[in-house]
Amino acid sequence: MKELHFGEGVFAKFLERGAASVTIRAGVRDFAPGEEVVAVCAEGDRYLVKIVSCEYRRLISVPERDLRDDGFASRLEALDRLHAFYPKLTYRSLVTVIRLEVIGKIREEGNG
Repeated sequence: MKELHFGEGVFAKFLERGAASVTIRAGVRDFAPGEEVVAVCAEGDRYLVKIVSCEYRRLISVPERDLRDDGFASRLEALDRLHAFYPKLTYRSLVTVIRLEVIGKIREEGNG
């Protein structure tokens, strides 16, 4: 099963919202609407999520709504924060905008 990895504290925002949320990743990522993947958190937790939509855009053309849904107050903030993961990212870089919804936490075998 495919995985999406999230930095420490990042996945909590998805759980707080409850509904579909967005994650923006550099480059072209191969996900399809309806596909179920595992969200792997830096803290070790794992969640089953469903891909609602997957779009490819230049960072400069990502809709403001998608930026907000990923927790960014502005396009500049998105570029600044994404640089931590993708140092070569620019406004003209191709990104994948993945809208997802949390299905539930994956329990480890033997942990109830």
